[in-house]
Amino acid sequence: MSGNGKCFINTTTAVLEGRTDCTVCHGIVTGTAEKVLGIKYPHAWLEVVTTIPGHEDAQFIMCEDSCHDMGPLPAAYYYQVGNIDPESVIRYTPEQVKEMCIKHETYGPWHESLIEAAIKAESMVEN
Repeated sequence: MSGNGKCFINTTTAVLEGRTDCTVCHGIVTGTAEKVLGIKYPHAWLEVVTTIPGHEDAQFIMCEDSCHDMGPLPAAYYYQVGNIDPESVIRYTPEQVKEMCIKHETYGPWHESLIEAAIKAESMVEN
């Protein structure tokens, strides 16, 4: 699989190392790279609420993706590019990330639907 699950390791590690200003998101993206083109697979990223200096009353959600060579992106754009359904994204607070990591003894994914998607995506990439 593209990234070999590093996105789950990177996002969980960020929280375990003390990052508290974010929400860890797990969801299904649709691959755009040649090896995974059109394949739906689980992915993890961070969402951070930010403001623009001088306009603190306006908040924006930015997505940080540790597996791709890009800086933070506006959530709407990130979701569009990844073909992500916002309603299906599972969000975890830093405290929940710590609990889930201990409970499941893995960096993620933790939700059954994402585990099933990972198995399906792996079989599609291998064939």
